[in-house]
Amino acid sequence: MRQAEHREIFYRLCTDVLEATRDCKDAASALHVMLRRTWRWHQLLRGERDGRLSSEAQKGLIGELECIANIVLPHFSPSEVMTFWEGPAGLPKDFVIGETCIEVKARHGAARPLISISSEHQLDQAGFQNLFLYVVDLSSAAVSDEGSFNLSDYVDRTCQLIHEKDPGAIEIFETKLLEVGYLKEDDYSDRYWIRMGAQGYQVQDDFPRIVDDKLPVGVTDVCYKIDLGDIQDYKLEQAEMEATITGAASER
Repeated sequence: MRQAEHREIFYRLCTDVLEATRDCKDAASALHVMLRRTWRWHQLLRGERDGRLSSEAQKGLIGELECIANIVLPHFSPSEVMTFWEGPAGLPKDFVIGETCIEVKARHGAARPLISISSEHQLDQAGFQNLFLYVVDLSSAAVSDEGSFNLSDYVDRTCQLIHEKDPGAIEIFETKLLEVGYLKEDDYSDRYWIRMGAQGYQVQDDFPRIVDDKLPVGVTDVCYKIDLGDIQDYKLEQAEMEATITGAASER
């Protein structure tokens, strides 16, 4: 049984490397891509991956891809966007663009509009001029519902947007997906979503949050929830967020 599992993993690794090197122009670039890809697989397998992304992880990845497609990619090259995208590496902020950063949260519609913050660092603005919270609302759906999609659909859609602007950035994008734990061979057809909307907030001044320098000595790894109903005063239009982001990038 174990041997069969290992054969399957090795087969998927080989097909992934072959696909990633398909468009390489010479042996040197193919070797570079192969080494990067194999190293990412090594990192992934060291984590003892035990299956597909959970429902929560799927939502989180969809939220970050939503931010790429609608907020960041329209203004920057795909290669730049991949540099900005730090979420897959497990860093505190999902996107860092100059002195501006974006923390993305995807939530499932519920009676009480809450989002979960997983550490005292996520909404800490220390070292940054601007910090935005971008909340994507998702609802469970059936495959037959108009506008519904699963995670694989959304990844493919984002991949197409990147390919249209710069095919060379696809390999970096797919490497980032591997860091998250997403494998295109996994089947996500049992869970469909509908995008209900998205809203940006500017994290500043008295925005309700817990940050590192306010914690008592010995307290760390704090998780808490924010009620979106209590941060309405911090809402901002998407155009305002995009203008700030493009300005921050030009000052780098």
